[in-house]
Amino acid sequence: MSLPPIRLVACIGVKSSPHLLTHFLEHYRRLGVDEFLIVLHAERGDARAEAAKERLAQAGIRPVREVEEYSATLKLAYTTEVVRRYCEPESWVVYADLDELQLYPDGLRAYLGERERRGHSFARGRLIDRLSDSGALVEIQPEPSLWEQFPRSASVTRGLLGGWDRKVCAARATVPIADGGAHAVRYGRAPRSDYRLTHYLPRFGERRIAIHHFKWDATLPRRVREKIEGRGGDLDRWHADGFMREYRRLDARLRRDGCIRLT
Repeated sequence: MSLPPIRLVACIGVKSSPHLLTHFLEHYRRLGVDEFLIVLHAERGDARAEAAKERLAQAGIRPVREVEEYSATLKLAYTTEVVRRYCEPESWVVYADLDELQLYPDGLRAYLGERERRGHSFARGRLIDRLSDSGALVEIQPEPSLWEQFPRSASVTRGLLGGWDRKVCAARATVPIADGGAHAVRYGRAPRSDYRLTHYLPRFGERRIAIHHFKWDATLPRRVREKIEGRGGDLDRWHADGFMREYRRLDARLRRDGCIRLT
């Protein structure tokens, strides 16, 4: 049984390292994604948008939409619209943030094929935060691989910040996603109930997807401050107060330590 097209949907900003986009595209191309459906977020007049579009063009990709405002709430609206417009009901959609590189047991197509055979309509994964050897917030380089640049793994998202570290990595186009971070499938319950129903229902023999999370680089302090202050078209400050508590905790630790303390 052959799989329908696999499309990746991502809302990408220009505030991260420009090299991160290159690593991201190369990884998912090798993984076997058939088409990239990219929403590009940048303020009007931001020169970094042209640089990002040039990198996308070099990979044969043109953004399906360009937006000036961003938040987790808006991200859900953008990605839902893109899936509805560009994806057939039977197709598989990979949901990934720019700083997330997913690794599928036995490969992407084999893993999604197994989900189909078992009657599963979505695939689940868990974040593995990746840090530099010392925990310092280093600049991302074009090479070597991100795993070599950030060789340490840790539970920063959950252990340090108290955030949700489980996500929906891929789903049929007809499966509704509950939030902009793709943390759960929408069952129509409260957010925590949707999260539990998505990730804690038993699916015996299923190997989860490892989501390697490369958020912890030199651009992080500036990105965190801009989010807290609502600059650069980022509206999370007004749209998601609960989500912002994690960023305030992270900002306080970065101001105190200047790095992610491995202890």
